[in-house]
Amino acid sequence: MAIPHRRKYMAVEIQENEVRAAAAGEGIHYPSLSSCMSITCILNNGSKVGAHAYQFGDSGITLINRMKALIGNNIVVAVKAKGHGGCWGKNLQSQFELAPEAIQKWKDANPNINGEPTDLELIPYFQPLFITADPVVFRNWLNAQFNVQNATFTDMSIDGNVDVDANGNFY
Repeated sequence: MAIPHRRKYMAVEIQENEVRAAAAGEGIHYPSLSSCMSITCILNNGSKVGAHAYQFGDSGITLINRMKALIGNNIVVAVKAKGHGGCWGKNLQSQFELAPEAIQKWKDANPNINGEPTDLELIPYFQPLFITADPVVFRNWLNAQFNVQNATFTDMSIDGNVDVDANGNFY
């Protein structure tokens, strides 16, 4: 029988569409990312602020603004994002928010077809809009949002949990 993974510290759990803070010495647990994105800010006092973005929740910029409200006057020393970059726009837009642009690109490429495209027909028009098409743009956007120069992004190829330890590292 396998022994379940045990944390050596307390972890704050952040569910879909939540923004929460973790004290210095605490980690963060983001459960069950399937099409989600986790964003963690590590502050100069060792505390952390995290957001669990999901496709049907608040807009990305709304989550970022909720994070900034919790950060307050504290200094952000690092920003780490981990999630499904093939589901999110480079400025953390959901697929719903990206759909009008993808549909217009399809219509421009198919002027002689009347009607709306199918989901399958839209795939090649969505792909260039996603983080995975150019992760540097997303990292630069995070840098600008939190006034840092070191934002990182880790793409998840499979569904699962994201865990950040007390030092702010993924494990």
